[in-house]
Amino acid sequence: MLHIILMILKIIGILLLSLLGLLLFTLLLILLVPIRYKVALEHGEAFDMEGRASWLLHFIHAKFTHHAGKPHIQIRIFGFLFYDSDKPRKTRAKKKKAFARNASKKRNQTNKNIQEPVTQYADTDSSELPTDRAQQLLSDTADDYDAEKQYHKYEDKSDIIGIDKALNDDDLRKDKKKRKRQPIFRRIIQKLCCLKEKLMAFVRSIKEKLIQFFQSVRNIKNKISLIYEFIQDEINREGFQVTYASLKKLLKHILPRKLQTIVVFGTGDPCSTGQVLGLLSILYSFYGDKIQITPDFEQARLEGKHDARGRIRLATILIIVIKLMLDIRFKRLKKNIQLLKEAL
Repeated sequence: MLHIILMILKIIGILLLSLLGLLLFTLLLILLVPIRYKVALEHGEAFDMEGRASWLLHFIHAKFTHHAGKPHIQIRIFGFLFYDSDKPRKTRAKKKKAFARNASKKRNQTNKNIQEPVTQYADTDSSELPTDRAQQLLSDTADDYDAEKQYHKYEDKSDIIGIDKALNDDDLRKDKKKRKRQPIFRRIIQKLCCLKEKLMAFVRSIKEKLIQFFQSVRNIKNKISLIYEFIQDEINREGFQVTYASLKKLLKHILPRKLQTIVVFGTGDPCSTGQVLGLLSILYSFYGDKIQITPDFEQARLEGKHDARGRIRLATILIIVIKLMLDIRFKRLKKNIQLLKEAL
């Protein structure tokens, strides 16, 4: 008996270890096997693009094309079609139509179920109806009575409001007559007092606006000084340097390793064309003779062909990110940024 239990435990242990080994092997594959991509692009009179990405000897293969303004995406697993951007549109449209059809059928069925009992008991007395139906009709009549009562109540309120308006109009007419009876000298004094009050209110509003303006200028000045001190701090500078170095490594890993590009461009102005050519010459330091740039000093145009290939390994990205997150200089920079946000 003990021998059988030990055999069962042994089999369970072997199964668990094999599952753990399989999970570890899958994780290592995901982290270490790179995702390879290829992009071919042509632009000028028309825009055409074709991109491919694959993982683990095309175990997963994705393709993206853009021809004549129509994008198309395909994903294959083990060579079998898993997703096609053209097919789901038809199935979604069919599903929507079926859903709308079923909803309309259910709506018609509910309307029939409601109308049948009403027509059945329309000509019968409440004493002949079933108890539940009679109670429902009684509650409906009570609700109608309450609604009519509420309507009359609002009618009375509207009459009262109309009377109040009439009284207010009479008071206004009386005030106007009293003003006409007042002497001219007193009316001039009243107008001058009103004008004085308006001028004082205007001066007060200008004063408040000027105070608010100077306060806002002072606040902006304080914020600029805080940001300047934050940038000039030696600890923050070290944090910026570490972050810049990590981002540079990350971009170097993600950007294409092989690049072949041909560009013909022109702005229509020889002066500005030369300035743009000077800026684009910086790319020669990164890719050398892999880039061919031909300026056109006569007409405005932008044509080119580009072919890029590269790979992305998740393990490399994780190492760069984890190193940056664990760096003390980056942690200090992050803390100082939080303090700066609170101060601002």
